[in-house]
Amino acid sequence: MKLNFTLIILMSVLLSACGWEGGGFKPARNYYSWNYPDGWKLSANEWADKLIEGIKACNLDFMHVSSKSGKNMLCFEKRGWYLEGGPVCENELMWNDPDCIKWRKKHSKPDAVPWKPKRN
Repeated sequence: MKLNFTLIILMSVLLSACGWEGGGFKPARNYYSWNYPDGWKLSANEWADKLIEGIKACNLDFMHVSSKSGKNMLCFEKRGWYLEGGPVCENELMWNDPDCIKWRKKHSKPDAVPWKPKRN
């Protein structure tokens, strides 16, 4: 009986702590905000279908639409999606990725500087 009472108290404190305004548990914000060229011309369903299709084809994380692999991020970019800050391989988070280094040798200017992603 004491154990049940203790568990109930513990769970209620835990749940209330996660729900405090301005505190508690918050998931990390996305670093990336992907855009699609002329996306405003598409219906919401068409846009969502293109997004889901690209995420599946490029093996990206559904929650953050990102990956630790530059190859996967470049795949998504090749499908027409882009970041406002610039190419994904010129982003400071992907700067040292081996696939991005190869990509920059072919496509970037020699004096390219990594850009910082903005948190949404």
